[in-house]
Amino acid sequence: MVRKNLSLQYQSKAEWLAEQIDLDALFRAARKPTDRHVPEDTVRRGLEMAYRAYLLSSARVNPRLDSSVVARRGSTQLIPKGNNKKKLSTIATKAERAVKHGQIAIDGKPTAKLRQTVDNAFDQLLKKLRFPHPDARDDKRDRELMQVLSWSFDGDVERLDELLEHIAAYQTDLVDAVAAVQDLIPILKTASAELISLRKLTVSPRDTGNTQINNLIASLLGIYKEITEREIRTTVGAQGSDTEGIAGGPVIEYLKILLAPLELSADERGISKGEDAVRARVREVIEAKSRATG
Repeated sequence: MVRKNLSLQYQSKAEWLAEQIDLDALFRAARKPTDRHVPEDTVRRGLEMAYRAYLLSSARVNPRLDSSVVARRGSTQLIPKGNNKKKLSTIATKAERAVKHGQIAIDGKPTAKLRQTVDNAFDQLLKKLRFPHPDARDDKRDRELMQVLSWSFDGDVERLDELLEHIAAYQTDLVDAVAAVQDLIPILKTASAELISLRKLTVSPRDTGNTQINNLIASLLGIYKEITEREIRTTVGAQGSDTEGIAGGPVIEYLKILLAPLELSADERGISKGEDAVRARVREVIEAKSRATG
């Protein structure tokens, strides 16, 4: 029932979005002001279907992390971000250093210099983990990174916290802290491997844009071809003209009109309404179609 209501909700919103489009302006942008062999009702229904598919795909949920899809320019992905892989690698290096110096301090004669080395090693590790010391007031940990690490505990962040608390208490129990870091190292490796596997399932190969947006643009371009009976082409201003080097032409103007009601921004959906940004998306869609058809 909830899913059905969600579908109806987006159907209603898609209808509203389609109603916002001035079809006269749309046909003018496509340079088809007259000779409309495609009825306006057909165009409107096509727009409703394209908008609805976009709204529904944007509402998908990542079952692994129970987090909403986050679209960003440069990648098509679910949380967590790809740069967590680099974070995990850095933390693993810091963890190995903490174990090395901690073990030397445990087995050897404690000195002020050695103690300082151990303190630095554990402090750097905790800093990369952004895990607060037991007496710290502020908790500024990287929540997304904590969630990735918690995969080894079936997503139980509290169990991960217990392990990190042992590490944070290295000054009072170094033996226990070193053992906890040793337990953390395989967790880092597992988390990194799972992150890579998850992103292979959710990131389209060679896709440099948001799949939801690209699918929407592909649908809108299909309507454009019906309206104009022309192939999709993008242009830039000729050398010496006022628009030299700036993307333009009927395809760009047509898409700008249809994307405007979505109020997309680069921060939210990885696309701006600038001509160059729209042209880049069109080229991605055309190239993706070319690869798919061989």
